[in-house]
Formats: sequence, C-alpha cells, structure tokens
Amino acid sequence: MKTSFERIFGYLLLIKAVFLALMIISVSALSILYLVSYELTIGWWILAPLLLPGLVLTLAFRSRIDAGKIETWTPPIFYLESVYTIVISIMFFAGPMHDIALVFGSHGRFPALGLDGTMPIINHITVPLTLFLPPLIYGLYFFVYTRKRGGS
Repeated sequence: MKTSFERIFGYLLLIKAVFLALMIISVSALSILYLVSYELTIGWWILAPLLLPGLVLTLAFRSRIDAGKIETWTPPIFYLESVYTIVISIMFFAGPMHDIALVFGSHGRFPALGLDGTMPIINHITVPLTLFLPPLIYGLYFFVYTRKRGGS
C-alpha cells in the first residue's frame, strides 16, 4: 500500500514530466516552423535534446517510487537532475518562449522592468523555479522521510 507521501511525490513527478514534454514539443515545433517558413536556423533546437534527460529520468524516478525500489543512488541523481532541469528550463523561458509567444501575436518577452520601474514577480527566472522547485523540495523531504522510516 502506497503512503500519501509516495502518492503526492508521484503526482508531482508526473506534473513535472508533463511540463517537460510540453517544453520539448514546443521547442521542436518552433524549430520546424523556423526551418519551413523562414529558411533560417537558430540554436533553440538544441534545448529539446537537453530537456530529454530530465523527462526520461523523471519518469524513471516515478516508476522506481511506484515499485517501492529506492536505492542509495536515487536521491543524489534526483537532485542533480532537478537542478539540471531548472537551469535548462531557465534557458527555455529566456529564449524560445519569447519566440513561441511572438508566433501567437504576443509581445512574448517577460518584462525586466515595468513602466513604473517595478520588477514583476513573473519572469524567465521565477517561472522555472515555480514549476520545478516544488518537486525538488518535496523530493528532499520524501527521501529523508523514507530513510528515517527504514526505506521503502
């Protein structure tokens, strides 16, 4: 029987995987759009393979937790993958997200400063942290909890 900690962590990992998949699909679609319509290449396509390890490892961690098999190497690899995913997603929100928004007719750039000189809360740094920091923090809590409990 799975505990509520395992279920919540599984859901957080699933949400993380969905966001990573959407980011990979959007970068791939943007790269194809640029290739077909503008006949020029930009370097955003490289983010799709860079985001792929985050997606694969997130799904692997979820399956390991569902199976109840948490080895000693799982927490450090999870933390490294989470930090890696945050760094790559900051690159995604700073670059291709702007171009994707322009395709849909939006200004597309997270504002650096408002017209009145204030700094907005939502920008290319806070969005990835909002998406991917909760699984990292809950993962820390989850792995400490399972270690104190004697493992899964």
